[in-house]
Amino acid sequence: DRLVRWSAWGGPLLVTLVAGLMRFWRLGSPDSVIFDETYYAKDAWALMHQGYEGHWPDKIDSSILANPDAVPVPHDPGYVVHPP
Repeated sequence: DRLVRWSAWGGPLLVTLVAGLMRFWRLGSPDSVIFDETYYAKDAWALMHQGYEGHWPDKIDSSILANPDAVPVPHDPGYVVHPP
């Protein structure tokens, strides 16, 4: 009875552990910007710093990944597709 009870918890806990490792491994050090991150993450960054979405130059992703602290937030307003 005790073995059945522990094995019923063991499977879901093991799956959760593996899924958590796959999800959070190297989460803080990305090596590329993919899909909608190239738009919404930069818009959120500008929104936090100046209160509106900025117009980011083309090809800025590599500069952001190389040294995010050295990239200035643009002052020109951007084209807003979705509300914040």
